Amino acid sequence: MMDDKAYSEIVGLIYDITEDDNLWPSLLNKLAEVVDYETDKQQLSQLTQHTIEQFSKYTKENGNADARLIEWNNSHKDEEALERILPHLYQSLKLKQILDNEKTKQQHLKSITNRFPVGIVIVDPKLKVLEVNDYAQQVINKNKWIKIISNQLFGVTRADTTLIQEEASKRLSDSTEVTGNSFVINGVGAIPLSIHSFPVKHHNKMESTEDYALMLFLSTRDMLPEVSTKALKLMYQLTPAESRLVNALIHGNSLELAADTFGVKNSTVKSQLKSVFSKVNVNSQVDLIRTILTGPAMFTLDTINAQEEFIHPQANTRHNQSITLADGRKLGFAEYGAKEGKPVIHMHGISGSRLQRHPDESILKDNNIRLIIPDRPGYGLSDHKPGRSKKDWARDVKVLADNLEIEQFEVSGFSIGGGFALACAHELNERVTKATIICCFIPIETVSDLIQASPRDRFILSLIRYAPRLAIQFMRYYIHSIKNNPARHLKNSCDIAPENEKRLLETAEIKNNYITALEEAVKHGGENIVHEMLIANAAWEIDLSNIKQPVTLFYGDKDPYVPTGFSNRLISSLPNVTPILNKGAGHYQIYTHWDRIIQQLSS
Repeated sequence: MMDDKAYSEIVGLIYDITEDDNLWPSLLNKLAEVVDYETDKQQLSQLTQHTIEQFSKYTKENGNADARLIEWNNSHKDEEALERILPHLYQSLKLKQILDNEKTKQQHLKSITNRFPVGIVIVDPKLKVLEVNDYAQQVINKNKWIKIISNQLFGVTRADTTLIQEEASKRLSDSTEVTGNSFVINGVGAIPLSIHSFPVKHHNKMESTEDYALMLFLSTRDMLPEVSTKALKLMYQLTPAESRLVNALIHGNSLELAADTFGVKNSTVKSQLKSVFSKVNVNSQVDLIRTILTGPAMFTLDTINAQEEFIHPQANTRHNQSITLADGRKLGFAEYGAKEGKPVIHMHGISGSRLQRHPDESILKDNNIRLIIPDRPGYGLSDHKPGRSKKDWARDVKVLADNLEIEQFEVSGFSIGGGFALACAHELNERVTKATIICCFIPIETVSDLIQASPRDRFILSLIRYAPRLAIQFMRYYIHSIKNNPARHLKNSCDIAPENEKRLLETAEIKNNYITALEEAVKHGGENIVHEMLIANAAWEIDLSNIKQPVTLFYGDKDPYVPTGFSNRLISSLPNVTPILNKGAGHYQIYTHWDRIIQQLSS
């Protein structure tokens, strides 16, 4: 039973996540606390069995997993806790969708205004700031002419504030008189700020009406933008040194000053200028500056990106390969280790991709393993495939092996990827010689399975069973929060990992690999992950007892995502399995026990 205090806390969190993605883990933990899975096992068992039967029914009738889940009708009574909070979740996710749409529009507007080589500020009639591009922000940071306080535009002097306010009132008082005007404010510097104002239509979200706002174009001789070196190279074939000289001249520097600033001889810059004249097809500095300032290069300005928390690996053609399947889809894959070694086709986890593996490639080479990791549909380089199943994936793997001219191979799979690896062993039994499964997630079939799952997973799994329509929407926004900040998602995983695994996940190399692989997983939006979650929770499409190849199962007794009960059920279902329990190990054994896994593969 959920008391009123817990109910209030959860409802507050539900609406807070619309603005703060950082609260998703807190919400999941809180929701998990209030759903009492021990209250009525018989009722839950009936409900779980009902939904499994419905899933199997719709699997046969149509191929689109999203559609079949949306069509479910749950005639059973939900638990009281879920009944009370579901309406709020629906409303919150609807509100979040509206806010996300508005953020997307704002991002598009920001990207457009940032292409202009002038400052742009958009304000309403009361000088409330609606948009500021990067160049305008630099002008504001100078604190010489204008400033923004509590999202309100002011001049640095009272007289300048009055002048801007009068201009806004004049331009926006009559919406039928859409004319612009130019004026100057002096601020506190010796160089004035030139402003051109122009009324523009603006959508008022609160009142759903079209209003007029004032667009202010800002320019000053004190601040001129840098013209992109890449753009100058692309358009005029200028060298970096020549582009540097062009920017110096645009900023009013003489040739002598440019030579002194760059630490080169005057004759060097004169030679560079002669070359620039020839490439741009002009005969004087005046014509050169006019051509550059009025040309397309000015709309390709260099921007300064914030320093990222991790380092992307250098591009490697072995890591970015693809083939085209018979239906026209692209299937991406990566190869690691010994080029002529024993072939192993590995199935990545739900939040991984072809890039997810231990970064120490020498372990593979030392054991003569050629590791091939394909992106499943919707991940990384692979195109989406609606309504796909585990058996469909086995057919894709067969085509990949054919293209690589590999007759026989081993398969391995991590987490949810384990189920796909077992499907390959089942469907491609003559070509797959052995399967190695690491911390394999299995379909929820009984109430005891649901109770064993981690609190966060338990709630999402419950939604899939009891409220599938909401589950799809819920997972989409949860994945959206992961996409916005993959480093935070890794931190959340570390928080529930065993201490030894946590320390390894926090090392630079492992962290970089995890985040880079995760970025590839969600680069197309994350629908693939939603789909994978639905497939993983569907009943097995294969008869595990028919898998005759040797199967090695690695699992840990401290795994927060795949409890030992899941692994024990899998062990009892496979006829030729060698279980390896790693004491004290968590979920990410592809990092913590990679050397042992590879040694087993090479044996």
